[in-house]
Amino acid sequence: MIRPCRRFFDLCADFRARHEFRRYAGLGTLVATAVAMLPVSTDALAQSGWNPFGDQQGVSAPPARKAPRATVPDSARVPGSPGPPDDSMPGRWPNNPPGPFPSSPIPSIAAGGGYAPPYGPAAGSGPRDVVEKSDLPPLEASPADDGSALVGIARELQVPFRSIAQSRLMLRLADLTEPGAMSAEAAVARAAMLYKAGRTVEADAGVTAYLQKDPAPIMTAMSMRLALSVGDRDRACANVQTLIPVLADLPAAVKAETMAMQGYCGAAAGNPAAAGLAAQLAREQGGISDATLSALEAIAAGDAPAIAATGRITVFDWRLAEASGKADSLTWPVDRFEPAALRAVGMSAAASPALRVAAAEAAARIHALDPAELADVYRQQQFSAAELAQGPAAKVDGLMRRALLFKAAEADRTPLKRTRLVRAALDDARRAGLYRQVAAALVRIVEEIRPVAEVGWFTETAVEVMVAGGRFDVARRWLDSAAVLSPGDGHPGSRALLPPAYWGALVDIAEPGPRPSRGASLASVEEVALRGRFTPEGLHRLATVLDALDYHVPMRLWEAASRAPQPTQGFLPATGVLAELQEAVRKRDTLQVTALMFKVLGPDGPEGAHMIALGDAVRALRRVGLEVDARAVAFEALFGLWPRGSSS
Repeated sequence: MIRPCRRFFDLCADFRARHEFRRYAGLGTLVATAVAMLPVSTDALAQSGWNPFGDQQGVSAPPARKAPRATVPDSARVPGSPGPPDDSMPGRWPNNPPGPFPSSPIPSIAAGGGYAPPYGPAAGSGPRDVVEKSDLPPLEASPADDGSALVGIARELQVPFRSIAQSRLMLRLADLTEPGAMSAEAAVARAAMLYKAGRTVEADAGVTAYLQKDPAPIMTAMSMRLALSVGDRDRACANVQTLIPVLADLPAAVKAETMAMQGYCGAAAGNPAAAGLAAQLAREQGGISDATLSALEAIAAGDAPAIAATGRITVFDWRLAEASGKADSLTWPVDRFEPAALRAVGMSAAASPALRVAAAEAAARIHALDPAELADVYRQQQFSAAELAQGPAAKVDGLMRRALLFKAAEADRTPLKRTRLVRAALDDARRAGLYRQVAAALVRIVEEIRPVAEVGWFTETAVEVMVAGGRFDVARRWLDSAAVLSPGDGHPGSRALLPPAYWGALVDIAEPGPRPSRGASLASVEEVALRGRFTPEGLHRLATVLDALDYHVPMRLWEAASRAPQPTQGFLPATGVLAELQEAVRKRDTLQVTALMFKVLGPDGPEGAHMIALGDAVRALRRVGLEVDARAVAFEALFGLWPRGSSS
């Protein structure tokens, strides 16, 4: 009897979503259904036997047991570099096109797979587009919870994420800063989740903290991998020596990885013959890819490692290339790097400039490198004084163009020329699918520009940069100054600008915390909407978000949305997921609500979610106290569709 009832409730929730019984936008009668849902046990999420060090295909000998392989929908896969922006809908500025990284279980570094971090610059070094640690209070859990539910969640997550908001939510799930009673299995699962998403800095810090509580061999093995990822060779090799005495008790994949690491440590210390010996021992043990064995043997012979025609390029592969002393001559394809390797290459002075910039941008695109770090990579590139003076007219490789424009804007002290360089950098970043990342990287430069009449045309761009980088105070300063600035003649589109005040509504939506004036800018949004500057999808998304955030919306804005064609596309979760989300909210289970966000919003995040899923996600996050994340989801859903003036 229970199972049929549960199925009935799931179908009711799905029927509401798929047949547009909506709560959003005031576009119809609100349908309220009080349903007493059965409890959803988080035990169902845990799946025993998952090995975060699981092997990949193509190893020299079959492992004892393969970990199940996760899959990614075809819509989430894009081979190679991102394509051109979507110009099919006026006003749509795509943020993050599909990345080239299919999902897989956490493989052995030495077995040819894995995934890289972002956020480790010193305080005050620049904006952090994704998250600050202070933004992440611990998720509520029962006193008896040892974190084992995260094992199942880690298996199911399809990472890395195109969505910044989803990256924030993953950081909540994988928080290791307060290990408490967490089991070693759960801690490894969280660290593996971070590694797979490319967050090696956070994972390394969490595992280091956990080792002080419980120096379990499996955690030492994870620390070995993460130390290698963040470039701490001495600590990685010290972990190898710790694991050697207990090697027989470790899983086969960890044994193989440890032996391969031993060869790397010898080669990096000036003994390349150690790499050849390690390759021989690892070949006997099995579990390491032929490509990795060949790389170790190449190091022993004094050659640069070659990569196979197929397969992922791992952190281990890159560190071997560094140890060979010939990494600056390599032109490995960026679309085959795992995210951890993308970050390692982007932060490595041993890489060639072109490979380093390409890797850093690819890492930033999947939020494995934060905007301040991307800015540092741009800043460290070398250009001639003539090239910097020419700016957009300089003849440089297209890959290096954004770095050149960034350095030129940083070096120039003339407000008018600097604003033009910033605008050129953003236009180039939009075409590369890096608009929001580069905008946040430009925060420090734009912050130095004073809002004066000479650059009045730049107001909208300045606000856009600041809100993308989370500098809401500076964004409001530009908006406050806009009332007294007249558009200057420094830009050909200066006379066709929209009134910038409507950007204040997007700042309100994105900025957390109480504000007595919140919603005051909606009159300007109403004016822009009535002028037809929002696309139909933009109007519906705006109405959905405002309703979910409990705004008092002007009636004419509702009417404009009701007259616009209703979107027929967007990701809807599987049957029962929305009902499960409602039950998790009723129980105030923040862990479950956070985990369900990935199923509710889908692979494209807030930008690609159906209106129903978007509204339910924002409401659910707010009702369990995750206001910051709710506003991050709302902002991301609107940023790409927000109307721009001709200067943008």
